[in-house]
Amino acid sequence: MKKVKEAVYNSLTNDSTLTSLLGTGNRVFSFWPETLAVYPSITFFEVSTTREPARDLWRSTYQIDVWGKPQDDVDSIAERIVKLFDGQTLSVGTVDNCFGGKVETISEDSDGEIKRRIIDVTFFSLL
Repeated sequence: MKKVKEAVYNSLTNDSTLTSLLGTGNRVFSFWPETLAVYPSITFFEVSTTREPARDLWRSTYQIDVWGKPQDDVDSIAERIVKLFDGQTLSVGTVDNCFGGKVETISEDSDGEIKRRIIDVTFFSLL
């Protein structure tokens, strides 16, 4: 579901509140970079896509990770991402490319130097 990926990327890179929390430069990646050179940053990828044939409904689950050093406000960034996607509608171009979002889980991880918030969001095709 390429259009979902595009809609997620656009939402993460075009929201002025989120970009101000992240800072300048390319901070959003739709793949796992070998290394993250700048913090805070966001990575996201598609975990799964399933189809409910009876209703012609598609579900795509994405994992969105917020990465930061101890001084970075990863909690505020994660909260903003939740507001952008949970119960919201995303679109790319036409009404045929609209998706409803639902945050499924939020968790955290840390290795001492780097903090990470993990947000799983399911997007539903809205036909």
